[in-house]
Amino acid sequence: ARLRNGSQITEQSGDDGEYGASIKILQEMRQRNVTDSMVVVTRWKKGGDLGPVRFKLIQQAAARAIEQL
Repeated sequence: ARLRNGSQITEQSGDDGEYGASIKILQEMRQRNVTDSMVVVTRWKKGGDLGPVRFKLIQQAAARAIEQL
């Protein structure tokens, strides 16, 4: 989440076990200058490990959600 309070922006995030994933979402929000919003990306672990590609997929999902704002 990125919230604007005057000229100050407060950021808050949580990974819930996907360490580093929330940084990818915040990077996307910063790049697009999104404030006063929260982006939530969920994934269900089914089958094998996705490895590092999961972070690219999380960032792409966040970008798609932001495009809908």
